[in-house]
Amino acid sequence: MPFASAFFLKGGSMLRIILILFLFLPLSFMVSGQETLSMSTYYPSPKGIYNQVEVSRGVVFKPVDRAGISDPDEGELVLDTDGNFYYYTAAEGWQKVILQSQLDDLKADLEAQIEESGGGGGLECTETPINAYNPAPFTNCTELCEDQGAVCTECVFWRQSDLDPGPTLYSYGCSRTFSIYTPHAGSHLGYICKCCK
Repeated sequence: MPFASAFFLKGGSMLRIILILFLFLPLSFMVSGQETLSMSTYYPSPKGIYNQVEVSRGVVFKPVDRAGISDPDEGELVLDTDGNFYYYTAAEGWQKVILQSQLDDLKADLEAQIEESGGGGGLECTETPINAYNPAPFTNCTELCEDQGAVCTECVFWRQSDLDPGPTLYSYGCSRTFSIYTPHAGSHLGYICKCCK
């Protein structure tokens, strides 16, 4: 105690300031080291270009009136105020995204109507042949039927050789991807998509 009282009672105010700084400065750093700083950035705003975006939970779309978007970007996906999703292509403009559940409901309704009518009365059904050597631009019967504004009810793969009396038919699922075959002499292959609306 005699040293402390001598220190504070006698001159040497500069020495007291330095000693106080050395005693309390480390304490202030220890206290501030326990705080955290959060910073939110919105760069680039309002648009950004990323190679990959990972979302751990999900994406929430806020409804927007797509007619009010004056300069949509190629591939832009929006939830319209009508409750449907649309994507934009420069060649075709806004295209409606049909969800699998909507297709399933439509297909179930069509199948019920077909069954009630005894096989298609009242429904317009078409059978479209597809070249198995070059099925482009479609990858399956579902896409072809949707392009016609219809629903696929059946996809058939057929094969016939010059030696067979008739074609051999295989029933495929509507969304099964078309296989692309190489032409062979004496062999004929193709698909038939049955679309109803």
